Amino acid sequence: MEPLLVNTKGLQEMLRLSASAIHLKRKRRELPFPVRIGRCVRWNVQELKAWVEFGCPNTYQWEAEKARRQLAADGFI
Repeated sequence: MEPLLVNTKGLQEMLRLSASAIHLKRKRRELPFPVRIGRCVRWNVQELKAWVEFGCPNTYQWEAEKARRQLAADGFI
């Protein structure tokens, strides 16, 4: 069974990037926003897959696309 959330190590494995590359991408806002659970940082696996399928846009473009998808799902578009 696939996990729902992954930590930084799992994200590294999914994207095949080093820890420093992940850190740099987060700093540059090139990854989806993570989910925070207390002090833990996790990423939603399904969101990461959708993000990759959409072409790995920067964080703000991805948030706009997620909002557009939600509006379409709710029947507003």
